[in-house]
Amino acid sequence: MTRRPEVTKIVLTYPFTWLAGLFVVVPEWAFFAWFRPPFLIGAGMVGLGLVLLVIWPVIFLRSQAFRQLYMRLPNELDMKELKKLLRTCSDSFRKPAQECLALLDNTRQEFQSQTFQSELDRIFQNLFDLSRNHSLLYARLQQFGTTQQQKAMQHILQQQVRSVENSLTALKTFSGNLTLLDAHPEDYERMGSDLKAINQELQNVIQEV
Repeated sequence: MTRRPEVTKIVLTYPFTWLAGLFVVVPEWAFFAWFRPPFLIGAGMVGLGLVLLVIWPVIFLRSQAFRQLYMRLPNELDMKELKKLLRTCSDSFRKPAQECLALLDNTRQEFQSQTFQSELDRIFQNLFDLSRNHSLLYARLQQFGTTQQQKAMQHILQQQVRSVENSLTALKTFSGNLTLLDAHPEDYERMGSDLKAINQELQNVIQEV
């Protein structure tokens, strides 16, 4: 399903859209100011300008640049939502989670190969789910619970912190090894296994709640 508000936002915020508009509006304004044409000619020029303004979005929507921006926009929206969610988490969880998020974003931008994209997407989703669980449990800890219940909640929160810290360490190693793949293509399988291990650990901790 086409996301019309997102498509409109991409088209209107793309720099060349404004440039295309200037290329149409400025010459037409100059033409009217210089020649002061009669009504019919003026109406024809306005109509031509409108046609040109409509043609640009049609061309842009078929371009590779639009497809890249369109595919990236949902990730950007999810990223903003996760950053907002992390503000409600504990400090010990927030810092490594934010670093994981930055590493995932940098890896997506710098490493365009689709080889690891599905696993990176899963890590992001698991990190999102874990952050939501941590936020809810952290808020619950501040509000109520017996001494025994609070100890149990603190234990789970500490497990979540350790899990995201382990994920950060593994992601740093993964990101650092990306530049070596051209020289050692046999490492693809091992690095893919590393990402799966990160996802498995995150999922195990998510299920603890």
